Amino acid sequence: MWRECIDLVLQGVISVDDLDRARLARPAIGWAAAGPHLTYHLAAGEGGIRSFTSTCWRASRARGSSLRTGRSSIPEQQRALIQSIERAYKGKIEFLREARDRRLSAILKSLEQARAPSVSESG
Repeated sequence: MWRECIDLVLQGVISVDDLDRARLARPAIGWAAAGPHLTYHLAAGEGGIRSFTSTCWRASRARGSSLRTGRSSIPEQQRALIQSIERAYKGKIEFLREARDRRLSAILKSLEQARAPSVSESG
C-alpha cells in the first residue's frame, strides 16, 4: 500500500499531507468505529455481508488464495460467516449505521484537533 501512496505523491496526484489525511481515515478508523464485520456489512449497502462476501470470495479464488482452515470448504465458511453476521445485526442496521457515523465523526474531529498546533507550538 505504501508503494501505491509513494507513486501517487511522485506523480503529483495528491500531496503528502492530503494523502496521509485520506489514508488515516481507513480502514483502521472504520474498524475502531464499527469493527471489521459491521464495517463491511454496512459498506455493501442493501446486499449486506452476503453481497460483500460473494465478491470477496470470488476475488480471492481468482487470485489463487483462499480462506480455508483445512476443515471446511469455502462455501461452508462463507455460509457460516454470513449467518453469524446477519444474526448479530438483524433489525439493528439503521441504529448501527448512525452509531458508527457518530463514532467516526468524533474520532475524525479529535484527530483534526490533535493535528492543529497548540498555542505554545505556533509561537
